[in-house]
Parts: sequence; C-alpha cells; structure tokens
Amino acid sequence: MNTTLGQIAALRAGYPFRSSIKHDPDGTVALIQGRDVDADRLRIAPAQDELTQISTSGIRNLAEHLLQPGDVILMARGPRNYAVSIGETSGQAIVPGSFHVLRPDAQLVFPPFLAWWLNQDASQQFMRANNSGTTIPMISLDVLRALPVQLPPLDVQRRVAELNLLIEQEHNLMNQLSTARRDLLRGWANQQGHHV
Repeated sequence: MNTTLGQIAALRAGYPFRSSIKHDPDGTVALIQGRDVDADRLRIAPAQDELTQISTSGIRNLAEHLLQPGDVILMARGPRNYAVSIGETSGQAIVPGSFHVLRPDAQLVFPPFLAWWLNQDASQQFMRANNSGTTIPMISLDVLRALPVQLPPLDVQRRVAELNLLIEQEHNLMNQLSTARRDLLRGWANQQGHHV
C-alpha cells in the first residue's frame, strides 16, 4: 500500500524547552536527548535510570508530551534524521524540540517497521531534499507528513522488523568478537614484551 506518513501516524514536535535543561535527581520524568540515542545502532543507548531526570514543574500539558510504547522518535534537526522506536519503558519520558514524535496507527503499521522505513535511503533522501535551514537543517512536521511510505501487510512488517533486529544483533556480536580478538592479540603482544 502506497501512503504518506501523515495518513498512518499522528505527528507532533517534542517539548519546546525555553531554558537550559538541568538534571534533577528527584525528577520524575526522563528526558531523551540526542546524545542518548545510539545513531549507529538506532536505539536509545542508556538505561532509563541513566537518562537525565527532570522536574515536571513548569512543563505545560505534560500528559500530551509523554512518550508511549510504540511511539517513534525522529531527530528533527541536523544532517541525519534518524528514527528510533520506543519500546516498553520503566517510567515516564519525553523528548525535547530537537525530536518529532510519531504515534503510528497500530492497525496499519508496526512501529519498529516504521522506524526502519524512516532510516532507509529513500526516506533519508526525501528528508534531506526537503529540509529547511542552512546552518542546522530541520525537517518540518508538514513536510514529514508528506513523506511517502510503502506499507506491506502487518505480518510482513513484523518479519522485516524482526530480521532487522537479528541483523543488528549479529552486527553487535561481530563487533564484540572483533574486540575480543584484538584484546587477545594485544595481551599476547604485551606478554611477549615482558619476556624480552
């Protein structure tokens, strides 16, 4: 099915903080920032309790900005508009205005598939071609709503997302194996150096 992002998901901007964000150890809401997203592996890197915690005082309409499982966050500013699907969280979380939040229609689209689709070359090229701003490019919500999406049936979407996850896990394991081999070789070289 050929469609557009605006037809299969509700889109909104992240919370527009008006001042600098400060960690509050007593805060009850986690803030997911750009630095918290592993842009290579396209996942939120730290655990929930390692994210910046903020106080909810002064946040207008907090309930409207809280992330829900199944939301997809998309980096709105910068040269790469990567997307990450939000899984189960152990607490409340929001994103700042540097992200857009997409809430897919669960009857039409599987959220991890949508995040995968948005990270593919065709989607990234569409966003790059339609970004505004010269110093820091930004993709507007209106342009994002017009982004073309090719939706296979839900069961195919799930299989694509599962395959993508397996590929990511394989990639991580290969990196770990490569690091272990380098460490083993380094250890051997160090040991040889002590015998000279």
